[in-house]
Amino acid sequence: RVALRERVFSGWPAPDPPLAARHAFSVEREGVRFAAWDFTSQELVRLRVYLLETVADGKPGKVALSVLDSSAWTNWLTSMRTLFGDVLKDELPGVAGVAPDSAALRELRSRLAREEVALAFFAPRGVGLSAWSGDTKALTRIRRRFMLLGQTLEGMRVWDIRRAVQAVHYVREDDRGRIELRADGIMGVNALYAALFEPNVRWLALEHLPKSHMEGPDYLGVLKICDIPQTVQAVRERA
Repeated sequence: RVALRERVFSGWPAPDPPLAARHAFSVEREGVRFAAWDFTSQELVRLRVYLLETVADGKPGKVALSVLDSSAWTNWLTSMRTLFGDVLKDELPGVAGVAPDSAALRELRSRLAREEVALAFFAPRGVGLSAWSGDTKALTRIRRRFMLLGQTLEGMRVWDIRRAVQAVHYVREDDRGRIELRADGIMGVNALYAALFEPNVRWLALEHLPKSHMEGPDYLGVLKICDIPQTVQAVRERA
């Protein structure tokens, strides 16, 4: 971890800035509480984490935090807008024209009861509310700017996921409950590395991981230290 922090993720803020968490909204409907908090990932970067839990069962001991890429963000919004569209007024313009998915929301609510878990959702920078506009060339220029600052976009998304884990602890009144990270593909690798640095992540549910960083995501110089299979093993030994 020391080598990764010093040589691969050297662009992360040090020391950690204050989270400065602010309540964005909270509503209760049909026995479910849906709330959101904005927090500071790093200076000038404000992100939002969402929490869905049943009202009657108190505070579940486990929180499943799903890290959303662009596709997962759209799918999640189509399910949540069925019951909570009015409080998602900032988020929904990006998925205008996509029909609500009431079946997906029913599955989320069923999982709340079945697993006795709170469900959290988070989109790192460049996804969801913080998505950048522009074509492929514009997004390529954004990625190059990160490298000029000694970091990559995906490397800073790892940091964002770490901060989201910390934000969940904070908004649950410093609850050190068990956290499970869920993610897919490239975002799954980002979640994997975040778990390496966040000891309160106890489980990982990651799908479709690339076999190597040669397939992504891009972190500066990571292959000089390790590759994805070695990181999976390191996290497995701890989580």
